[in-house]
Amino acid sequence: MPDQMPAFTISENDEGFLNVTDTVGRNSVNKPNDVLLVQAMLHIIMPYTYSIPQESLTYPSGTYDSRTATAILKYQEASSRSRRVKIWKDGFINRAVGAHVPGKKRVWTITYMNEDLYYAYLVYGYGRNYSEWLYSEYPQLQEYAAYY
Repeated sequence: MPDQMPAFTISENDEGFLNVTDTVGRNSVNKPNDVLLVQAMLHIIMPYTYSIPQESLTYPSGTYDSRTATAILKYQEASSRSRRVKIWKDGFINRAVGAHVPGKKRVWTITYMNEDLYYAYLVYGYGRNYSEWLYSEYPQLQEYAAYY
Protein backbone atom coordinates (compact mmCIF):
# COMPACT_ATOMS: atom_id res chain seq x y z
CA MET A 1 0.00 0.00 0.00
CA PRO A 2 1.41 3.44 -0.91
CA ASP A 3 2.51 5.80 1.84
CA GLN A 4 0.20 8.58 0.73
CA MET A 5 -3.43 8.85 1.80
CA PRO A 6 -5.89 6.91 -0.37
CA ALA A 7 -6.97 9.00 -3.31
CA PHE A 8 -10.61 8.11 -3.30
CA THR A 9 -13.26 6.36 -1.29
CA ILE A 10 -15.97 3.88 -2.14
CA SER A 11 -18.91 2.95 0.00
CA GLU A 12 -19.40 -0.59 1.24
CA ASN A 13 -22.81 -0.89 -0.38
CA ASP A 14 -23.37 -1.82 -4.02
CA GLU A 15 -23.63 1.80 -5.08
CA GLY A 16 -19.83 2.13 -4.85
CA PHE A 17 -19.68 5.94 -5.16
CA LEU A 18 -16.21 6.97 -6.31
CA ASN A 19 -14.91 10.33 -5.13
CA VAL A 20 -11.64 12.23 -5.37
CA THR A 21 -9.98 13.58 -2.24
CA ASP A 22 -8.95 16.88 -3.84
CA THR A 23 -9.40 18.87 -7.02
CA VAL A 24 -8.22 17.55 -10.36
CA GLY A 25 -7.75 20.18 -13.06
CA ARG A 26 -5.52 22.94 -14.40
CA ASN A 27 -3.23 24.42 -11.70
CA SER A 28 -4.86 22.23 -9.05
CA VAL A 29 -3.53 19.83 -6.44
CA ASN A 30 -3.77 16.90 -8.89
CA LYS A 31 -2.86 14.15 -6.47
CA PRO A 32 -1.70 11.23 -8.62
CA ASN A 33 -4.30 8.87 -7.15
CA ASP A 34 -7.14 11.32 -7.82
CA VAL A 35 -5.92 11.88 -11.37
CA LEU A 36 -5.70 8.10 -11.85
CA LEU A 37 -9.32 7.68 -10.77
CA VAL A 38 -10.58 10.48 -13.03
CA GLN A 39 -8.60 9.15 -16.00
CA ALA A 40 -9.91 5.60 -15.48
CA MET A 41 -13.50 6.78 -15.19
CA LEU A 42 -13.19 8.92 -18.32
CA HIS A 43 -11.50 6.06 -20.16
CA ILE A 44 -14.68 4.03 -19.76
CA ILE A 45 -17.33 6.76 -19.78
CA MET A 46 -16.23 8.67 -22.86
CA PRO A 47 -16.27 5.79 -25.38
CA TYR A 48 -19.33 4.00 -23.98
CA THR A 49 -21.49 7.03 -23.24
CA TYR A 50 -20.31 9.82 -25.51
CA SER A 51 -18.66 7.97 -28.45
CA ILE A 52 -15.27 9.59 -27.89
CA PRO A 53 -12.56 7.04 -28.73
CA GLN A 54 -10.27 5.79 -25.96
CA GLU A 55 -7.30 6.46 -28.23
CA SER A 56 -7.88 10.20 -27.80
CA LEU A 57 -7.67 9.87 -24.01
CA THR A 58 -4.67 9.47 -21.73
CA TYR A 59 -4.35 5.89 -20.51
CA PRO A 60 -4.83 6.01 -16.72
CA SER A 61 -1.40 6.83 -15.32
CA GLY A 62 -2.02 9.29 -12.49
CA THR A 63 -0.20 12.08 -14.35
CA TYR A 64 -2.28 15.15 -15.17
CA ASP A 65 -1.61 16.27 -18.74
CA SER A 66 -3.20 18.26 -21.56
CA ARG A 67 -5.14 15.22 -22.82
CA THR A 68 -6.64 14.75 -19.35
CA ALA A 69 -7.55 18.46 -19.23
CA THR A 70 -9.22 18.21 -22.64
CA ALA A 71 -11.07 15.02 -21.67
CA ILE A 72 -12.49 16.65 -18.53
CA LEU A 73 -13.79 19.63 -20.54
CA LYS A 74 -15.21 17.36 -23.26
CA TYR A 75 -16.91 15.28 -20.60
CA GLN A 76 -18.46 18.34 -18.95
CA GLU A 77 -19.69 19.67 -22.30
CA ALA A 78 -21.11 16.33 -23.47
CA SER A 79 -22.68 15.60 -20.09
CA SER A 80 -24.27 19.03 -19.94
CA ARG A 81 -25.77 18.62 -23.43
CA SER A 82 -27.10 15.12 -22.79
CA ARG A 83 -28.67 16.01 -19.45
CA ARG A 84 -29.96 19.44 -20.45
CA VAL A 85 -28.75 20.74 -17.13
CA LYS A 86 -26.04 23.19 -16.32
CA ILE A 87 -22.82 21.51 -15.38
CA TRP A 88 -19.80 23.60 -14.57
CA LYS A 89 -17.68 23.52 -17.71
CA ASP A 90 -14.60 24.70 -15.90
CA GLY A 91 -12.26 21.75 -16.43
CA PHE A 92 -12.18 20.80 -12.75
CA ILE A 93 -13.27 17.65 -10.93
CA ASN A 94 -13.88 18.56 -7.30
CA ARG A 95 -14.59 16.29 -4.37
CA ALA A 96 -18.33 15.85 -3.91
CA VAL A 97 -19.39 17.10 -0.50
CA GLY A 98 -23.15 16.80 -0.20
CA ALA A 99 -25.63 16.48 -3.04
CA HIS A 100 -25.03 19.90 -4.59
CA VAL A 101 -22.31 22.49 -4.94
CA PRO A 102 -22.79 24.81 -1.92
CA GLY A 103 -24.96 27.79 -2.77
CA LYS A 104 -25.74 26.42 -6.23
CA LYS A 105 -28.33 24.13 -7.74
CA ARG A 106 -25.62 22.30 -9.61
CA VAL A 107 -24.48 18.76 -9.03
CA TRP A 108 -20.80 17.90 -8.70
CA THR A 109 -19.14 16.68 -11.92
CA ILE A 110 -17.85 13.59 -10.08
CA THR A 111 -21.47 12.71 -9.24
CA TYR A 112 -22.42 12.71 -12.91
CA MET A 113 -19.30 10.70 -13.70
CA ASN A 114 -20.45 8.05 -11.20
CA GLU A 115 -23.90 8.05 -12.77
CA ASP A 116 -22.50 7.63 -16.29
CA LEU A 117 -20.14 4.89 -15.14
CA TYR A 118 -23.09 3.10 -13.53
CA TYR A 119 -25.14 3.22 -16.75
CA ALA A 120 -22.15 2.03 -18.81
CA TYR A 121 -21.76 -0.81 -16.29
CA LEU A 122 -25.41 -1.84 -16.71
CA VAL A 123 -24.92 -2.23 -20.46
CA TYR A 124 -21.30 -3.34 -20.84
CA GLY A 125 -19.94 -4.13 -17.40
CA TYR A 126 -19.52 -7.17 -15.25
CA GLY A 127 -18.94 -7.90 -11.59
CA ARG A 128 -20.87 -6.99 -8.46
CA ASN A 129 -20.95 -3.21 -9.07
CA TYR A 130 -19.47 -0.53 -11.25
CA SER A 131 -16.49 0.13 -9.00
CA GLU A 132 -15.57 -3.57 -9.16
CA TRP A 133 -15.82 -3.37 -12.95
CA LEU A 134 -13.57 -0.30 -13.00
CA TYR A 135 -11.02 -2.09 -10.77
CA SER A 136 -10.98 -5.12 -13.05
CA GLU A 137 -10.35 -2.89 -16.05
CA TYR A 138 -7.70 -0.84 -14.22
CA PRO A 139 -6.21 -2.97 -11.42
CA GLN A 140 -3.81 -0.19 -10.43
CA LEU A 141 -6.81 1.52 -8.77
CA GLN A 142 -7.32 -1.25 -6.22
CA GLU A 143 -4.29 -0.45 -4.12
CA TYR A 144 -5.49 3.12 -3.58
CA ALA A 145 -9.10 2.42 -2.63
CA ALA A 146 -10.35 2.85 0.91
CA TYR A 147 -13.75 1.87 2.27
CA TYR A 148 -15.66 4.22 4.50
